[in-house]
Amino acid sequence: MAEAGEIRLSVSDDILTEVERVLQRPKFGWTRKQIDDAIREFLTFTEHVEPKQRIDVVKDDPTDNRILDYAIAERSEYLITGDKHLLKLREYGKVKIVTPATVCAPHCFGQATCRRVTAATMV
Repeated sequence: MAEAGEIRLSVSDDILTEVERVLQRPKFGWTRKQIDDAIREFLTFTEHVEPKQRIDVVKDDPTDNRILDYAIAERSEYLITGDKHLLKLREYGKVKIVTPATVCAPHCFGQATCRRVTAATMV
């Protein structure tokens, strides 16, 4: 969807670090080269921005707060994640927190609209 311009996908260094960390988990079975290639490809269709404020609402996994920092800084409409701690919030400020499956549903974004989206990681 981001490559096609249907959504505007943006990331921060914290998000990229988390993506890399998660993809190293044995359950994914990715090699170092696959991870590096995936991140390199991901960067070709994302915008890079760094948040300036720090939020502290996710107590069970404080690193998830960095994802929220970014979503708020970017005024994202949606934060796409499989992370259970973030999904528990359902919404923070004006940011709706949804699963990747929700994004694929036609009712989520509507027809031909460009939305601000923050990508997070799946657990």
